Amino acid sequence: MTRWEALVRSENTNAKYECKTTLRDSLPKFIDELASAIKQQEMSGHARSNLLRVAYEHAEDRAEETQCTVEEVIREYEILRKVIFEVLEKDNLLHKTARETILEAVATGMAEASVQINEWNSKRVRRIQNQLNESEDLFKAVFDHAASGKALIDVNNGRYIKVNRKFCEIHGYTEEELSRMTINDITFEADREKQSNLFKTKIAAKSNGWKLEKRNVAKDGRIIWVLASSAILYSEDGNPSKIVTTVVDISEMKKAEEELRESEVRFRGFAEAMPQMAFIADAKGNIIYFNERHYDYFGVKRGETEGEKWKSTPMHHPDDLQRTIDSWKESVETGKPYEIEYRLRRHDGTYRWHLGRAVAQKDENGNIIRWIGTNTDIEDHKEHALQQKKLIESLNSEKDLREKFVGTLTHDLRTPLSVIKMSAQILESEVTEPDASDMIKRILRNVTLCDQMIRDLLDTNRIRGGRGISIKANHCVMPEAVKVTLRNLEVVYGPRFQLEYDNTCDGYWDPDGIRRITENLVTNAIKYGDAKAPVTVRVKDSGETVHLIVNNKGPVISEEEQKKLFDQFSRLKSAESGGQKGWGIGLTIVKGIAEAHCANIHVTSNVMDGTTFTVSFPRDARPCVSDRINNQEMAR
Repeated sequence: MTRWEALVRSENTNAKYECKTTLRDSLPKFIDELASAIKQQEMSGHARSNLLRVAYEHAEDRAEETQCTVEEVIREYEILRKVIFEVLEKDNLLHKTARETILEAVATGMAEASVQINEWNSKRVRRIQNQLNESEDLFKAVFDHAASGKALIDVNNGRYIKVNRKFCEIHGYTEEELSRMTINDITFEADREKQSNLFKTKIAAKSNGWKLEKRNVAKDGRIIWVLASSAILYSEDGNPSKIVTTVVDISEMKKAEEELRESEVRFRGFAEAMPQMAFIADAKGNIIYFNERHYDYFGVKRGETEGEKWKSTPMHHPDDLQRTIDSWKESVETGKPYEIEYRLRRHDGTYRWHLGRAVAQKDENGNIIRWIGTNTDIEDHKEHALQQKKLIESLNSEKDLREKFVGTLTHDLRTPLSVIKMSAQILESEVTEPDASDMIKRILRNVTLCDQMIRDLLDTNRIRGGRGISIKANHCVMPEAVKVTLRNLEVVYGPRFQLEYDNTCDGYWDPDGIRRITENLVTNAIKYGDAKAPVTVRVKDSGETVHLIVNNKGPVISEEEQKKLFDQFSRLKSAESGGQKGWGIGLTIVKGIAEAHCANIHVTSNVMDGTTFTVSFPRDARPCVSDRINNQEMAR
């Protein structure tokens, strides 16, 4: 009632200023009778009689109290019908009989109000006519300029005596053309018999008025749905003389009703074709529809799980039921999408995991109308995910074991190597024979090489384990550290290096780390570059950043191979095909040491410039080292 009153006051100027009692009059009684009639699965004759009686009473009251026009009162009834359907459709209370009952009751009230108001207006016109010496001008103005179609029809032959301008507009005929036609001439053929029988019945019963929805045919052949409200006018001797009819074009309303029916049919067809279980709930969260797959899965009948019955029906796993109820309640109260995983019990007693989802449908004002949802079987997906998890755990366990093995092996190897190296150093200091001294030096070089290889393996293992390489950032002049490294390499490779540097390139780095980066990059340049071209090493100062750049001429490294350069145990195709020895961990070590300094490493390779590796160091790596130590302690 509140929504109806608000809509009526917003659209009807006269109703806007009426008090609530006058505006509603006997409408509450009408609504009560209508609700009582709808509750019945089949409308009884007694209920129908009561409903129509109250409809007539309400219409009479409205006609006597209101100052509205017929069109405004008809609109009030249209709004009433709209509000009733909104409420009942939201609560899923509409069955076929109820819909027909509502349409008939509202139509009856609308027709009676139209007739009563017409009669009231007629009485008012007659009073005015008597006061103005029965002037016909006012009646003609009221009739001709009415917002709805009006016609005066001869009872005896059905011929149009008079029609107003709106009636002509609706049907496309002129007043002169209609004056030569009967009511049957513009009535759709299939509706003529219904109209004729209704006229005869109402005239015989001396009815005050009636209402009829029917189809008329316009001059251009269009079919027009109209709501015709009619009343009988009697002559002085009491015999029926004329029929006055008010016609309202309801084609758009009929079209909307048909589209609604078609939409419902399409939705149900779509829902039944879905592979998932689908459901619809009203705005309050009560389930009003399940598709056939729902009943097939649970082995239940229609009506056994609707509303809130699903909460007490053994559908959900006991461990999942309460959180499902809580999640659904939260979504209904907040309007947020509903999404949850739970186990549903199949008709054979097997529980399978499902993903439940639902979204709210809202009107133009943002109010929730209904919820549309699905239940999707994800049991196979969950099983697959579990198997993947087990596989990942197995791989991680194998990885940990492998890393521990490598770490233990390399650590144990360094102990005897240390003993060998120490013994060789002692011998070197005591032996004076040239041949023996050279042999001891070869032993020391190879032991040092083995020790470096073991260290690289240890660092690689740390990188694989996610711990990174440990460094100590001290004050360091990078050109000096690079220069010492190149001098040592010249002993093996000869004078093939060109060093360029800026004098200001000092900062806080790990000198040993600078040495290892330089050594690995230069060694790779020697191995894979042009044997006749020099290797250029440059140290460039860029303010807060210092760049270590190594360039060599030779074969180009493709973009595809560049992406894999720093992967562990990764080697270039040219290295494998050329027989170059190596484990493929040198660049991994370079990247690990660079990251320990918070440095960036970049590579370019083309025919003109050759291959260039650039390592860009922050001038002070101490904060980076401190952060890494703190993170490792937190991880432990």
